[in-house]
Amino acid sequence: MIISPGDPKRKSLIFIATFAIPLVVVIASFYLLVRRDRPSSSEQLKELTSQDHTKPWTTSQDDIIKPWSYFSYSLEALPHVPIGSNSPPQADPEAFEDRIVGFGIDEGAKEDILKKWDFSKMKYSLLVPTYIDHLNLSLNLLHSLHCLVPDISTISIEIVLSNTDEVHMFNNSLHTDLPLCPESTLPASSDFPNLSGPHIHLHNLYDLLPAPLKASNTPEDTSSLLAKHGKYKYQSLKKLLIASQASYDAAIWMDAESLAIQPFFIRPILSQWLLNPIIWRSRHSLTDVQHSDTAAAVRVLGRSLSSFGEQFWVGLENLVWVIEKPVIKDLFDWVETAHGGGRSMPEVMLEMEGGSTFEVVVYYTHIVARKLETQGRSLFGRYRVLEAERELIRWGLWSGLERLKDRSGSGLLEFVLEMLEVEGIEELLGRFVKRYSLNFQRLSGLDIMDENKFKQWLKETNIYMVISGIPPGWNEWWGWPVVWDV
Repeated sequence: MIISPGDPKRKSLIFIATFAIPLVVVIASFYLLVRRDRPSSSEQLKELTSQDHTKPWTTSQDDIIKPWSYFSYSLEALPHVPIGSNSPPQADPEAFEDRIVGFGIDEGAKEDILKKWDFSKMKYSLLVPTYIDHLNLSLNLLHSLHCLVPDISTISIEIVLSNTDEVHMFNNSLHTDLPLCPESTLPASSDFPNLSGPHIHLHNLYDLLPAPLKASNTPEDTSSLLAKHGKYKYQSLKKLLIASQASYDAAIWMDAESLAIQPFFIRPILSQWLLNPIIWRSRHSLTDVQHSDTAAAVRVLGRSLSSFGEQFWVGLENLVWVIEKPVIKDLFDWVETAHGGGRSMPEVMLEMEGGSTFEVVVYYTHIVARKLETQGRSLFGRYRVLEAERELIRWGLWSGLERLKDRSGSGLLEFVLEMLEVEGIEELLGRFVKRYSLNFQRLSGLDIMDENKFKQWLKETNIYMVISGIPPGWNEWWGWPVVWDV
């Protein structure tokens, strides 16, 4: 075909040859370059374990994103909400007017996903604040972990005490007051007598304090902080300081009033969190105390409660208090930059007026906010933020939510086991608890349902630990481990 110089087709061909074809070549080359330079999952995980995670959030985005970009973000790999046409059961529109999309049970094969990753190089810890009056409780906790958690010797246990005398007394008790494990339990760690050396580390709060706070305290006495700021901030101070100074990749904040109640492995719990971290929130802030405590915690971040909603509640909707060292680093840098004046994050937390500044509320609220402000593949992009009310309804647990809706001063998931008082709910609730790995639970009492059925439900639903206090009558009710006196 011959095209004359004045033919319009000639101009089109010249445009294609001059601009379109080179543009396609450039795009294709760029795509191949990106694919070539994108590391494999194994390379990304290896990079994670070798990178320095201490760079502040004020550095370039690449410094933050790169070390934690090792997860695949395909819908196949991460659990997601299926969009279906089913409708939730009838609910009081005045109490809950949301329309739930994807109603139905979501039970992903998370164990299969976990097997694809090698977390053997990750450093895990338990961070436990305590004091002399809780010595027995702390020893109970360590004893139960030793006897029921076969991999407990693979993680460090960091215990924060109030002064020099407490450190000495606790250290003596570790060597003299811990009984042997019953033969009926799993074989304990062979090196348990030496746990106080390589695995258990005792810390004096004074040694962790920033310089301005050390000035008014001594290694023998930090009680002025307790007297001035109250027990809740004092305990939060212990948790935040050990979180910032201990060496770990991921850790669990754990109160001394906790107890392992059946055999389990603790490393998979932390590894699963790294793969699929979930922050639970709710609209269940119903009291003035809840409002003031949440508002004070949010102000520590340099934010206001109105950004999240006046009924925003996050801390005690999460009972397995997993933290990550890079997030802690980001949190400290953020708070210190937001408030300025050279004050450390712990000082800002202690001085914040208007309510208790619980560390879990500060930590999880920081993640919720930062997730909205950073790119999808950032450290915070891995997190899902689920609302307790919506997820319970989506699973068909509306009747259980009705049971708890008027329970004030606490989270919905903090006392989720009270839903068992609703007849016929135990199977579905058990599947919900297992699906979201709610393995640590608070027991408000032992008479929630028939004794034998309740015990069987706790075992089959993988409730591994009781936290925040042991109900009265536990020894006679459960059998072992018992709460014993030294």
